[in-house]
Amino acid sequence: MHLRRVRGALRVGAPHATARAGLGRVNGTGYSNPELDRLIEQLVATIDPGTRVELEKRAMAIALADLPFVPSTSRRTATVLTSDVAWEPRADGEIWLSEVRPR
Repeated sequence: MHLRRVRGALRVGAPHATARAGLGRVNGTGYSNPELDRLIEQLVATIDPGTRVELEKRAMAIALADLPFVPSTSRRTATVLTSDVAWEPRADGEIWLSEVRPR
């Protein structure tokens, strides 16, 4: 594990490939893991849903093992729909209007 200074704050990890590739722009902790970076780069370049799921599982296992930060809050979202609207919740919690359809 490497320690480095970023804008006066001590951060864990070295600059990583995903940041150089334009990914990880909201990585406020400075967390870095080269193996996870490689998986993320593969993930964003993969179209096959089954392969993406496996890459996501491997990436999440690494992130959970490293535990770069501990969230202090948990957010729950409640969504209410009328029976004439068809919509399937996304795993990422986002709501895309293009995915909402009339029945």
